[in-house]
Amino acid sequence: MQAKRYKNHPMFALQRHLLKFEAFYPPNPDPVGYVRGEAVYPRNRVYTLHTRNTWKKAGKTVKVDEEPYKIVKTLKFDRALWQMIKDLPLEIFGLWQVEDYQPPVAKDGRVPRNEYGNVELFKETMLPVGTVHLDARYEDLNRVARKLKIDCAPAMVGFENHRGGSHPLFDGYVVCEEFKDLLLDTWREEKREEIKRLRRIYDNWKRLIQGMLIRNHVWEKYGQVSDEDGPSSSKKLKPKSREKTLKIQKIKKNNIETKQPKAEQKVHLGIDMNSDTVVMAKLSFKASLSSRGMVRTTKTAEDETLAAIEPKKEDLLIDSDEEAKETEEDKKAKLRKILAWNSS
Repeated sequence: MQAKRYKNHPMFALQRHLLKFEAFYPPNPDPVGYVRGEAVYPRNRVYTLHTRNTWKKAGKTVKVDEEPYKIVKTLKFDRALWQMIKDLPLEIFGLWQVEDYQPPVAKDGRVPRNEYGNVELFKETMLPVGTVHLDARYEDLNRVARKLKIDCAPAMVGFENHRGGSHPLFDGYVVCEEFKDLLLDTWREEKREEIKRLRRIYDNWKRLIQGMLIRNHVWEKYGQVSDEDGPSSSKKLKPKSREKTLKIQKIKKNNIETKQPKAEQKVHLGIDMNSDTVVMAKLSFKASLSSRGMVRTTKTAEDETLAAIEPKKEDLLIDSDEEAKETEEDKKAKLRKILAWNSS
């Protein structure tokens, strides 16, 4: 079997195929065979090594007095010189050289920090003893804590790479457990006041905009704006427009009085619905309906009887002067024409 086939082999490995951060543990394991004089080792003896900071991000810490299992060369960018430094030694350690991270203890209301003033909270087990983590939902919590003179530290939960570098990622704050209730109550109270303030601001803007829209609508419908007035000045109706409006209102108020007919033009015609004349007219109308639309050319005895009936004076109430001058014979002739309308 050729040696290149052992590269990335799932069960076996060669010394020359190990990567920069890989090593055998124990240092000199027993080989399981040879290929062309080169020792072949089992793959389960290969371990990945990490730096102190990498182990810390995993919630581990290097044991005290542990020597680096391997030292490799690395690159580092020096911001002061603004150049890349090569061949810097880098200490890396194996899994057997680390232990679980032991978080510090908060004392006297002070939160333990790193050299940058942050709390490294890559894992939940890294939270300092006697403290609580308040996530990013409680924004501006540090401002409230500073107002109450309560110690508060940002919680760094990781790193993100962008713009060619690694930048810390924060999520909320860490405070001592005894100040949690006081801090949250004060934060909620300020948040309620902030919501009220914003609602008042938006309501004021809403009323202002609605008032401007209503004012513009009134200007467009009832008045015109002079050229001298600005957009923010108060607009008034022109004199002509006001006179026209008052004139229209005056006509409407006096409409009833001015449009009433004169007394001599009034004619009141009163008819008694129970009189003999009305009863006979109804009988004549029913007789016309029974004819089923047939045209009659000859007069019947009933028509002559209806034509001979004289109307009573109380059946017709005439108030007109012209109607009062008519003779009784003229009135009878008109009434006969009305009663005999269906015989024509």
